[in-house]
Amino acid sequence: MSATKQRSIFDLIAWRSDPGFQAFWQAYPRRDAPADAWRAWLTAIQIATPDEILAGVRKYAFDPRKKFCPMPATWLNGQRWLAETASIDDDIVRAAGLTDRLPPEGTRLI
Repeated sequence: MSATKQRSIFDLIAWRSDPGFQAFWQAYPRRDAPADAWRAWLTAIQIATPDEILAGVRKYAFDPRKKFCPMPATWLNGQRWLAETASIDDDIVRAAGLTDRLPPEGTRLI
């Protein structure tokens, strides 16, 4: 078995047994790439507590269209739980050339 495959199997076992990650995973609106999210989680909890991250997930205004919701690892790696105000994923909207659809600065969508 390759080292990459062994690491992936370990990741899947480890993330399922961590209560903080499980709470994050259940609260996050998009559940894709759990192994990547697990690795990002391990980095994130070096910076913030699991409760701080969960509070950030709850206050963040995710776009209701799943395709515009950041991947869990992207959200964690971007430290988006630190956002002062909740916002949709502005980077995606700007990249799509839809800046006229952004809400006014500081608007909470939730």
